[in-house]
Amino acid sequence: MTSTAALVVAEIRRQVDHQLTAATAADTKAAGLIAGTFALTALVIPRVRPDEAGLAGVVTLALVVITLVLFALAIRPRVGGFSYGPDPMVMQTFVTDDDPPEELERALAAAYVKVRNANEATIQAKADALIAGIVTLILTVVSLGVMLAMGGIQ
Repeated sequence: MTSTAALVVAEIRRQVDHQLTAATAADTKAAGLIAGTFALTALVIPRVRPDEAGLAGVVTLALVVITLVLFALAIRPRVGGFSYGPDPMVMQTFVTDDDPPEELERALAAAYVKVRNANEATIQAKADALIAGIVTLILTVVSLGVMLAMGGIQ
């Protein structure tokens, strides 16, 4: 018969696996958006007329930089804030101390709950940075439209 702790460990391990997938997806999206931002910038910069762009040119440049910073925050390494599971050294002590399996299962359940909860903050921060980056990218495109209307882009 499977213990309650073992069932909890299996469920939370599944949730941590989904968190890893979500974090990787955010990294991939942000990396693609960084490439797109650089491509857009590379296409526009040669056509900018600095004397005509004025304030819209400065605002657009600032928005591009902010966008890139936000996307970089979305793909920052998962060091410190993200966990892949319980601390192996702590789990090893259960083996060396000859503790019964039930105690290990309870400890794993508690450890996985902490892991899952800690990962939520990291994934939320990545998602928030990604969303903010998309908003600034949209504002950048609007600003480019203003520059185009003013004759700042040929």
